Amino acid sequence: YTNLLVFIVQLLRCNNSYIVHYAPVIAP
Repeated sequence: YTNLLVFIVQLLRCNNSYIVHYAPVIAP
């Protein structure tokens, strides 16, 4: 679970577009 959190944080720092694109897929 922690690794996933770090992964998301790194993506957020790398590119916000990634979060915006994958958020709907990850979120329930």
